[in-house]
Amino acid sequence: MSRPKFWLYTAGPYLIGYLAAIKDPLQLLTPSFIINTLFFLLPANIFLYGINDFFDRDTDAANAKQDEQWLTMLLLVVLAISALLLFLQQYPLASVLLIAFMFLSYAYSAPPFRFKARPLIDSFSNVLYIIPGIIGYAQVTNTLPDGAFIAAGLFWVTAMHLFSAIPDIIPDKKVGLATTAVVYGKKQSLMFTSILWGMCSFLVITSWQLFPVSLFTLVYPVIPLLLLNKTDEEISKVYWVFPYLNAFMGFVLWISIALINFF
Repeated sequence: MSRPKFWLYTAGPYLIGYLAAIKDPLQLLTPSFIINTLFFLLPANIFLYGINDFFDRDTDAANAKQDEQWLTMLLLVVLAISALLLFLQQYPLASVLLIAFMFLSYAYSAPPFRFKARPLIDSFSNVLYIIPGIIGYAQVTNTLPDGAFIAAGLFWVTAMHLFSAIPDIIPDKKVGLATTAVVYGKKQSLMFTSILWGMCSFLVITSWQLFPVSLFTLVYPVIPLLLLNKTDEEISKVYWVFPYLNAFMGFVLWISIALINFF
């Protein structure tokens, strides 16, 4: 609940993955689709960010115990919901993918894994954000989507994570958190981010019948290049524009896929 602007980062991929697989718009009215959409919109985010808050919680002695008890109970409730959803999946592949999503959501912040403190792994582990999309696709087809789709998603979420870590380079250094951005520095991280988003754009433009809409994706690799000589504060301001940009781009992608599949 601490990051409402990011809730669509899990629900959005699920909506797109499911839509890409169906051929009948009435499938959007099935109980399974509605339940899974609600799960990735709220409980999945409570678990993902709740685990992060739990292991990075305020150390204030007066409030920590009470906050910890409340958060622990909430996380246990979400785990119970997740277990129920696991057994409601029609295909074993979707169940395995859901387990992978929950594991990565936990391992990103929690020891002994704590991927967020491991260079390169911290950014690449954000593949967890495209797993809901793969789940949606697998729920309909019982197969994985095209490899280019998975690769494009991996490049995108890796770049998004790396970009988000750039404004935090100085505070992360102070607490000894060795993120990819800390290791490579601001300018190299921005360039790496641009390359990753460029690879994503290339796959989207060349692999799907989304032209000319797919050209909109080129805005992503351009943004880091424009920020090479900007301050951390300026980069941070741009970062907080991304939830709106990503929501808009996701909506455009949703409409484009719907038009291709149904008309």
